[in-house]
Amino acid sequence: LNPEVMEKLYLEVKRVRDAHDGKIDYDILKEMEYLHCVISETLRLHPPAGWLERICTKAYQIPDSSLTLAENSHISIPVACLHRDAQFFPDPEKFDPDRFSVNNKNNIVPGSYIP
Repeated sequence: LNPEVMEKLYLEVKRVRDAHDGKIDYDILKEMEYLHCVISETLRLHPPAGWLERICTKAYQIPDSSLTLAENSHISIPVACLHRDAQFFPDPEKFDPDRFSVNNKNNIVPGSYIP
């Protein structure tokens, strides 16, 4: 589906593997920056949990709002919707591992990506 991504990832894996005489372990995997980007983008588009459930442990006033969450309120966080919100991820339906590159990952709004 994404031949350019597959080729770039293949070349990274081959380069790192060859640099370590074919050996792959956890520390060597950490050298594969593009692999991390591909995994992160996959989890953004296909999160293992579509939503998270929480219970409010004490009353909480939402900042800049008149809304207060009562103690023991059930809260649903729609992870899948959040990950596909164009406000946080431009062109959200596009598989783009470079969103998570070293140069771009600081542009991700904290709390908008919940792998």
